[in-house]
Amino acid sequence: MKLLFNSVLSILITFLFYTTLFPQDFQKCGTFLPENLSKMGESCTRPSFNPASSEVQIIQTTNFNIHFITDDLPPLNPNDPPSDKTTWAYAEKVAAAAQEAWYFQINSLGWQAPPGDGTCGGGFNKFDIYIKRVNFYGATQPELQVTGTNGYTSYIIVTTGLIIGGVHTPLTENEIRVTLAHEFNHALQFGYNGTKSIESNSWFFENTATWIEEIQYPEINDWITIFLNNPNAFSPLNRPYLPIDHFGNDYQYNGALFCHMLSRWFGNQFIQNIWQYAANSNNLFLSDINSVLISRNTNLKNALKKYAVWRYYTGSRDDGNHFPKGHLYNSSKILREHITGIGSGSSFPDGLWNRGGTSYITFKNADGVLDINFNGQDTREFSVIALNRRAYFGDTENNLILNSQNDGSIQNLSCIGDDEVVLIPIVTDWQSQLNINSYSYSSNYGQGISTSFWTEKESNNLNGTLTLQRSASTNSGVSKNLANQLDYNVVVNQERFLNVGGKTVKHNRWNQLRDKNFLNQQFRAGNDNNRQSAKYENMEYSRIQSRLEGQLIQDKGTFEFNDPWYVKSDGTQPGNYWITASGVYEPNGKEGATEKGVFLNQGWPGWTPPYYSVKADYLQTFNLSQTGRTHKFYFQGWSASPQGSAEFQNANALETPVVFKQENATVQANYKGTQLSNS
Repeated sequence: MKLLFNSVLSILITFLFYTTLFPQDFQKCGTFLPENLSKMGESCTRPSFNPASSEVQIIQTTNFNIHFITDDLPPLNPNDPPSDKTTWAYAEKVAAAAQEAWYFQINSLGWQAPPGDGTCGGGFNKFDIYIKRVNFYGATQPELQVTGTNGYTSYIIVTTGLIIGGVHTPLTENEIRVTLAHEFNHALQFGYNGTKSIESNSWFFENTATWIEEIQYPEINDWITIFLNNPNAFSPLNRPYLPIDHFGNDYQYNGALFCHMLSRWFGNQFIQNIWQYAANSNNLFLSDINSVLISRNTNLKNALKKYAVWRYYTGSRDDGNHFPKGHLYNSSKILREHITGIGSGSSFPDGLWNRGGTSYITFKNADGVLDINFNGQDTREFSVIALNRRAYFGDTENNLILNSQNDGSIQNLSCIGDDEVVLIPIVTDWQSQLNINSYSYSSNYGQGISTSFWTEKESNNLNGTLTLQRSASTNSGVSKNLANQLDYNVVVNQERFLNVGGKTVKHNRWNQLRDKNFLNQQFRAGNDNNRQSAKYENMEYSRIQSRLEGQLIQDKGTFEFNDPWYVKSDGTQPGNYWITASGVYEPNGKEGATEKGVFLNQGWPGWTPPYYSVKADYLQTFNLSQTGRTHKFYFQGWSASPQGSAEFQNANALETPVVFKQENATVQANYKGTQLSNS
């Protein structure tokens, strides 16, 4: 056995340190507790039960022997004499969960089965599980190294229950299931390699075993609610500055986030690939992970950068593109926030550890463009990402180019409206001894492209307002500095203005671009595109009618009208929105508006979109009070009154584009009826 005494001693010291600082009633996993590690290498020395006079029961499954003693419920009072007794029902749940773990992890995922232990524990090469009263959910005990390999045989201990609120409480069925998934994965891990230094590698044992809980049982969120989101536990979210291989105060469990990132990146098989590689490796897991990443054309340094960015997208910042359950996690800690975009600071008080330590500094509401300067501690290996979070557009990761002294800067970052910048420094060195690293930074207003915004009728300023990137309100005629060659979204806040030269005017387009007819538009900032004008045109009264034998009959004759500029009550503009009416319809351009009218000459000449359209059915059937009977009416075509006041692309088509040529135009859907005589 290659486990050294000083490794066990180091773990013992670490354990005592953390249980003194962070006392708790029980541990999640007892695998790496010193009293269990000390038994490594013992041959077939299996647990005994208390009271010793009790008959040991065994439940056999396809792959397991479940050992336990029972006669009734376990003692409910913690002051009662300690006993390992449990119930048959409890033991059967353990047996079922163990078999589920075997089927999923070995049969489905393809992990290597644990080495057989011969007849030790009873049954030939069946895996043994012992149910005992212990102060942790479960533990996996490695025993003997398998000849010719780095693997070890092992067995599992599962608790009869935990002391919660002073009461001995059996595990719930879900707790049993995730505990067996976790501990059985430890058994598989020891089957690959149990010879690595525990002091330097136990973190990845726990990372992986906790990760498999979520993969096997995605519907159970105990890890998230009890451990990851526990404010008293260390996690990669509430202490992002710690190294990925940190061990203590539950960080080793919460570090499963790293495995979730890797498996989301490369698939679940990737974690197994690391263990397959480690089976024949005497290196640290950090090195093994790097080697497997290199086989995928990347490396651990790149993975640490990605991991830093992914952790930002948690909790309220989850975007659905990173951790599958990121919305259930607490949001990662923000070291510092500069609410006017301008500021400076340092890594204090959260110095970054190497091996993936990171920070998040946010810059908001600069009302323009930001430049950021960074100065990292010399002789350290930093990577720095300026994450530009964009309203309406995808976020962009911008890498700062650092010189040999870890100094660097970046310009042209959008920080207006809901756009913000997140500075993410990462210490990507994973080969050096653990150390704490520092940095400083500052931000300043950038020059950008001065871009003006207008609401205009022809060249007259209507003095409206516009909103840039969701929340930056701008008065007509005001300029903003924008990032060169970056896309932006602008919305004009007034759909119409009343009494402009005696007319109601409505938003028609942006600049001179006919196809930019919505209230919002997207554009790319640049010196050749530095004036954005919301153009308005007069609304001229017009109407559409259904004519039955030349007569307008109230609420008779259905037709549809398509208004590409129409605004619904929720402020949206569908663009291709058909409004159904009967008898008469007076276009108003907006749901609920009282001002009526259309734009003239839209799409003319040449029938270039956008333009209005009309549509009618070929046959309509009505009951007429004049005759007391039901009659069929057949479509005869479209016409305009006065003649020439509107043009149709095809006046004989059921659906056709229409151009209104003058105010007070009436567009008519003409129908001819049958059997209209009263006789």
